[in-house]
Amino acid sequence: MASRVLVCDDEFHIRSVLASALRRAGYEVVESRDGVEGGELAVACRPDAIVTDLQMPRGSGLELCQKLSGDPSFARVPIVLLSARSHLVEESAMLAVGIRRVVRKPFSAREVVSIVDELLRGASGVAA
Repeated sequence: MASRVLVCDDEFHIRSVLASALRRAGYEVVESRDGVEGGELAVACRPDAIVTDLQMPRGSGLELCQKLSGDPSFARVPIVLLSARSHLVEESAMLAVGIRRVVRKPFSAREVVSIVDELLRGASGVAA
């Protein structure tokens, strides 16, 4: 059974490019337009990994991570944060809410797929 990845980004183009790349890599992908919808979908579909934008108009990626970190069933779900402004969030705060990697914009979809592959194989820690 394919691992499931939740992709949350308010920009349609970014979300669709990432979703397509992850599907080509063999993942099942669930897409969300914002952190609020992402939280609802995460609870409903139980993803194996989450890729989320930091800044979205309805629920930021950080708010999504904070919400999910309160649920023990998400403790081992790695989260990849996409941001042009990753310096706004401290590393300790990221680790506390499950963020395992930060990918600075602009990025390549191939890079994100590689990170998801690595995280689902068991690597951990935060790296920008």
